[in-house]
Amino acid sequence: MDFILWWDTNAHFGKKGIHMIIGTIASVGDGAASVIIDSEDTATRKMYKSINSYSPKVGDRVLLDRIGGSYVIIGSITGK
Repeated sequence: MDFILWWDTNAHFGKKGIHMIIGTIASVGDGAASVIIDSEDTATRKMYKSINSYSPKVGDRVLLDRIGGSYVIIGSITGK
């Protein structure tokens, strides 16, 4: 499956301008994970849920998609 990443250079994480973001799983617990968003130094305080077919693991590179008022972890990114 190919993903298209749409990026608005005037937007910041958490704003309406960004629909998909990439990050690294920092911690996992209670069916959700915190993520270090690319270009950020620290993990999110918020724990994000993932789709049923993906189980987050610490260190995974992941794609998150904005759905409603939050983000959902869509899955891991593999390859270089």
